[in-house]
Amino acid sequence: MPFWEPAFSASQTAMNSLAGSLSYIRASFPRTQGSRSWPDHLGTAQPGASGNVTLVEEPPLFYIYRHQLYQYTNDTIIQPIHAVNVTGVPNEPLQLVAGDDARGLTGGQWRWAGTRLMYDHYGRSNRGTYYACAFENGGSGVFMNMQPGKPPKNCSAFQLVYMMQKTEGEDE
Repeated sequence: MPFWEPAFSASQTAMNSLAGSLSYIRASFPRTQGSRSWPDHLGTAQPGASGNVTLVEEPPLFYIYRHQLYQYTNDTIIQPIHAVNVTGVPNEPLQLVAGDDARGLTGGQWRWAGTRLMYDHYGRSNRGTYYACAFENGGSGVFMNMQPGKPPKNCSAFQLVYMMQKTEGEDE
């Protein structure tokens, strides 16, 4: 059994999560936002590369192990996803970054609430709300905030939801 597939235990049933092991994570935008131009899945711009997490067309796989979210590329490339305060200003939105980033917050916990991806940090939660933000110099990133507020400038609010991994031969 691979290390990322823990044996079934009572603690897993107590969590009452609908999400299983390796899965895709899909961006779910509110219908009230009208048409949008964002891709549908969480991932890094370059598959398997460290750096900013963004929304991509080709979905990588993800897994939560011991409250840490990982992006799985293959058996040799499994990267943790960190919440990073890139501005250094308290209470500012946190950016999601893949790879070993020393700037990542410590003490945060990823979890599934039904099919929604949540992040908790010392008693505060992002309540499953994320922001897709376009950068002024091109590219984009995914952010979250640990307190209620309006989306940052040039950003669209959405939720991240569990999407079951397709098996070979399964129709799209």
